[in-house]
Amino acid sequence: AAAPAVRAAPQAMPVAPAAAVPAAAAGLGDPTALYLKGVSEMETANWDAAIQSFAQTLQALQAEPPDSSREQRQAFAAQYLAAVLLLKAAGTGAGAKEAKLYRYACGLKLDDKHSLALVKEAVLRNKHVGNYR
Repeated sequence: AAAPAVRAAPQAMPVAPAAAVPAAAAGLGDPTALYLKGVSEMETANWDAAIQSFAQTLQALQAEPPDSSREQRQAFAAQYLAAVLLLKAAGTGAGAKEAKLYRYACGLKLDDKHSLALVKEAVLRNKHVGNYR
């Protein structure tokens, strides 16, 4: 398969409380906008730009005052960063190693649309190489 089937409409990151303003004021950017940019880059298989956007999302969230909402949004962005790193490592390869990386990506907690696309691609890749475990 050329590009992975992770093309779905981006979902907004869980909404931040009013405390999200300090990150933007600190010049780090709006975490939600950075997240959406990362999702857009991920969906077009622009791995390096997606990695950069999700890393910036995490930095912007780190600059916000600590609360449970920030922690949830950090965990969500970190899951996407991990997914992109796995997808980049898998690339367009069709071997057992690449198929296994897709299986790992399926274990991440992403939006349903992205999770479903990853599962479909993982099944196809793993069937192709005979990974049935």
